[in-house]
Amino acid sequence: KPVWRGSTGRSVQAHSLTADELARLAGRIRRQPAQFVAQPLVAASCLPVYANGELQPRPAILRSFAVAADTSYAIMPGGLTRVGSGLDTFNLTSQSGSCSKDTWVIATEPERIDSQAGRMERRAASPIEMVSLPSRVVENLFWMGRYAERAECSLRLLRTAFFLLNGERAPGPGSRRVLLATVSQVTATMPGFVEADDAQIAAPEQALWQLVGDGSMAGSVSFNLQAMLQCADQCKELMSPDMLRILSDMGDELAALNNTLNGGFAYAPEEALNPLITIMTALIGLTQESMVRGSGWRFNEIGRRLERGLLTGQVISGLVASGQPQADQDVLVHAMLLSLEVLITYRRRYGTGMDIANSLDLVLMDTDNPRSLLYQLERLQQHISELPRADGRRHELPAELRYAVEAATGVKLLRLDELAALDDSGHYGRLLDSLAETRRLLATISDAISSRYFDHRESSQQLVQGVWEVSE
Repeated sequence: KPVWRGSTGRSVQAHSLTADELARLAGRIRRQPAQFVAQPLVAASCLPVYANGELQPRPAILRSFAVAADTSYAIMPGGLTRVGSGLDTFNLTSQSGSCSKDTWVIATEPERIDSQAGRMERRAASPIEMVSLPSRVVENLFWMGRYAERAECSLRLLRTAFFLLNGERAPGPGSRRVLLATVSQVTATMPGFVEADDAQIAAPEQALWQLVGDGSMAGSVSFNLQAMLQCADQCKELMSPDMLRILSDMGDELAALNNTLNGGFAYAPEEALNPLITIMTALIGLTQESMVRGSGWRFNEIGRRLERGLLTGQVISGLVASGQPQADQDVLVHAMLLSLEVLITYRRRYGTGMDIANSLDLVLMDTDNPRSLLYQLERLQQHISELPRADGRRHELPAELRYAVEAATGVKLLRLDELAALDDSGHYGRLLDSLAETRRLLATISDAISSRYFDHRESSQQLVQGVWEVSE
């Protein structure tokens, strides 16, 4: 037999070979002795098989199975019987035409009913068993929400970058580099523009468009949309017909976008992104208005709020956390407000001046703003608190809820005057530290939810300690 049995590997019955065939086989073994293993030929027992309308003797083998118990194996009362295609068949494999049948062992007496079974202590259900949907479905809904937020945030930031870079008053070299570096950080396509030279910063259009349409680049808009559509395909039975239509239109719109800008850079690429952003907005709206408020919708919302909180913090820290000259700082604050969809609200409240403290108040702590960081944290805390809990605790909060409360409380306790103050290194150090801590807590929440509701893996353990047990 070949040691490594691929699709072409076959066992050789040496006793049936001619002298020439034996010589050729011996030569192959001498050339590659480590590639072959020998096994004695064991004559198969014969069983009566019903074939062609009558009972006929056929060679047969029985494959039995053992199931791992706590400290031993339990031998199953039965197995799989494979019978040859003819009486002289020695090779009992599916390739040779052998067939297989389940084998059952009938007990010699009626099964005894254990009177203690009804009084056994009821096992506490795990949290995922309390959810009304399979783990696979809720996990895909959770990641569908996360990928949707990644795609939308990337689209809005890229649209802002295109708009500013191609505007009448292009940003200066300093703000231009910070803006492009933030694009790489938010899309997780490092190093990207973070380590780009001056020539790449001066002409970033091709690289920016690659972040939109290159489906093979992890972190691109196309990549995230494809991942979102794959997740949606696994749980489409929970979606309304309009949601399914929007999902279908999304792939068509992305293909049309590639065709629009294929072969060159469009005159107004920020406008070319608008239809895709509109479709994303429609999908999010239908998620809110068409999905039943069950566990599936809640996991989708948790994924969205968690990812939007992470990305909102990344946009803020990337664009305004480092001190810049006033002209560059105004451009970057303007970019932050535009990307987070609150520029009009800011101007209505505070006028046209780009003030750091007022801007941070709007994007960090204003719970009337559905895109603020604190809004995401409070919604996240609410949805996690309504997840099913099966551990029996009445007052102690589960880990994921503790982290959500900690993250929301940390943002509520921030002071705007401290956030808007530069440290000795010329950075908004308090702002950077606070956002980093919030992102850490959000990542911990994600791990805790995945471990509690999605992750069914167990640590490795020794299955047998040398004691064998046979079912009676």
